[in-house]
Amino acid sequence: IYKDNGAANFACLRHMASNMVRAEPTKISLVAKQKRCLMNPSFLEKVLAAGIPAMVEK
Repeated sequence: IYKDNGAANFACLRHMASNMVRAEPTKISLVAKQKRCLMNPSFLEKVLAAGIPAMVEK
């Protein structure tokens, strides 16, 4: 993270991940969605499925 463009690259990845979590339509908090993704691979698949089309639209 500390060399060259590492910090900017990780910031971009974090931003993309948070946008994917926001795109998922379940009405729970972002932190709860992140925890649910950590513990439940099927929910992670739902987040990825909702997030990728949302990123392509932009």
